[in-house]
Amino acid sequence: MASTTEGNKSLKGNLSAVPTVAHPTAKEASEVAANIKYHAQYSPHFMPLKFDPEQAFYATAESVQYFLIQRWNETYAHFHGEDPKQTYYLSMEYLQGRALTNAIGNLGITDAYAAALNKLGHDLENIVEQEPDAALGNGGLGRLASCFLDSMATLNLPAWGYGLRYRYGLFKQRITKEGQQESAEDWLEKFSPWEIVRHDVIYPVRFYGRVEISASGQRKLVDAEQIQALAYDVPIPGYGTKNTISLRLWEAKASAQDFNLYAFNEGQYENAAHLHSKAQQICAVLYPGDATEEGKLLRLKQQFFLCSASLQVNGVALLHSNILKDELFQDYFSLWPEKFQNKTNGITPRRWLRFCSPKLSAIITKWLKTSLWVTNLDLLSGLRQFADNSELHSEWASAKMANKVRLAHYILQVTGVKINPNSLFDIQIKRIHEYKRQLLNILGAIYRYKKLKEMSSEERKNVVPRTVMLGGKAFATYTQAKRIVKLVNDVGAVVNNDPDIGDLLKVVFIPNYNVSVAEIVIPGSELSQHISTAGMEASGTSNMKFALNGCLIIGTLDGANVEIREEIGEDNFFLFGAQAHDVPKLRREREQGQFVPDPRFEEAKQFVKSRAFGDYDYTPLLDSLEGNTGYGRGDYFLVGYDFPSYMEAQSRVDDAYKNAKKWIKMSILSTAGSGKFSSDRTISQYAKDIWNIKECRVP
Repeated sequence: MASTTEGNKSLKGNLSAVPTVAHPTAKEASEVAANIKYHAQYSPHFMPLKFDPEQAFYATAESVQYFLIQRWNETYAHFHGEDPKQTYYLSMEYLQGRALTNAIGNLGITDAYAAALNKLGHDLENIVEQEPDAALGNGGLGRLASCFLDSMATLNLPAWGYGLRYRYGLFKQRITKEGQQESAEDWLEKFSPWEIVRHDVIYPVRFYGRVEISASGQRKLVDAEQIQALAYDVPIPGYGTKNTISLRLWEAKASAQDFNLYAFNEGQYENAAHLHSKAQQICAVLYPGDATEEGKLLRLKQQFFLCSASLQVNGVALLHSNILKDELFQDYFSLWPEKFQNKTNGITPRRWLRFCSPKLSAIITKWLKTSLWVTNLDLLSGLRQFADNSELHSEWASAKMANKVRLAHYILQVTGVKINPNSLFDIQIKRIHEYKRQLLNILGAIYRYKKLKEMSSEERKNVVPRTVMLGGKAFATYTQAKRIVKLVNDVGAVVNNDPDIGDLLKVVFIPNYNVSVAEIVIPGSELSQHISTAGMEASGTSNMKFALNGCLIIGTLDGANVEIREEIGEDNFFLFGAQAHDVPKLRREREQGQFVPDPRFEEAKQFVKSRAFGDYDYTPLLDSLEGNTGYGRGDYFLVGYDFPSYMEAQSRVDDAYKNAKKWIKMSILSTAGSGKFSSDRTISQYAKDIWNIKECRVP
């Protein structure tokens, strides 16, 4: 009874002064507040006696959704009338992130919503935190697809996105003393306020069966396993335009007639719902384990289901493109060279700078004297003329520090580790994989820690304090990747509690990395590690996000690192490691026993073997770096070969960071050189050179 009374007071205190009026396209704060209250009361999903942050989020999201629906309807009515050629983009994953911030930002109504929520007793920042990330993706492929949709809408292109509506996503990551633990994502445990189920858009998808040929020659598929694909549409608004396109997600289901009522009443409950169970498996999990035949088959069924359903409705980096032409499809390229084109990937500057780092964005707008850079990223090059300006340096440093403080607060909140914002924030966040070489990173940190322990107190005074942060998910059945995650956490448990070291070195693993976490981490970064073995990375768009935010990169000549280094200037990039054309030769030399490891590399490995970081047996992990040949051995990803040049590059980082003026200038030039890496540019090139589609702007 007490909780009811308290809730009633909360309701009156926050809402009584605000009228209850529907304003589907409200842009003024008082109308927005009235519209939110309308949805809280007349589109209720909770008991009406409270208006807590969670209830406020859903009411706020639905008020925005109605705005989007109007623009959505106008967009597709316009497309229907103009009948342009359209693009249909299919992807197995979309890493969307939170939709609320992006939607109100693209609609230009962020300030109105912030003021409206204040009238209702809430802060926009707190309400945004109530939204779970949509568990539709995992890594670079999914984030690229989402950036592409944002650019398609912003460029007013007639386009659709198609994907699967995964109920449990990849997994939610939790870190314990045992390492990474996985549990199902719960983003649909309540509901998503952004999606609209299209009960009239449902198609049959058939598996297995056989083809019968009639006497007349007609072919018919019979004895097939048939399920249904039901459409859920999610609106994707463009920035500064009325155009709002769709991401259509398919859900697999069986019909009522496929439920065997007779078997159920006979007690055969599982058999009665056999097809329903098989249908639910298809969209249950993103990338189900494929170590078994059943797992391989399920992945194939997912891919077929996406293609079949979507078809019934209607090169990535220069280095990687060259690999396709020279190695993987050499014969095909020799016949039809014109069919191979490179379109370097890009990122949306709306989510990855304008919205996630508003203070830095405001500074950029001030010095460029225009906000048009948000849709014309090449304008960032205008910052170069101010790269030595002391006033800009001061403002830039202030914005970066504010982002670092925010990140430090987040790290304390989710890990309990207190980090110093005055230390160098050194970050590697991406999927955990041997080729991405998080192992090289942590071995470097281990060597740094060992040297710090050997220094005198006087020697330590000259050391640049550094906070090394890693984050990312290791696939549930990828044992070596999970060992790397555990090693990072075991190292952190020792280093972070060593009183001799203090703030000179911290090692932190950021749990459950996703888009929303990235929107905090990337703006607060100063050095980002993109250190995959040269020739292994296909796309590499996370490095673009870091560079855009004025974060310097230490990396190899792999993926988009090559072009980033060209654009921002070689002096503003900390390069190390073998080049792609050298890798095959280096592997052959390793097989022939010609590799001689650097003593520092051996020292770091031996320190792990000494049980300095606990009793866990890391022999299987370290064995991958030993020997010359054999499965799981021979250091296939050249960690040992690149280790000395990696450590030398890290020494150059330390030297540069000691010179604050030089570092800030390099940071400014990094942002200034990132104009090429907009997904708007990528999509414009696709539209013109490959898809042959044109702008279809809603008037």
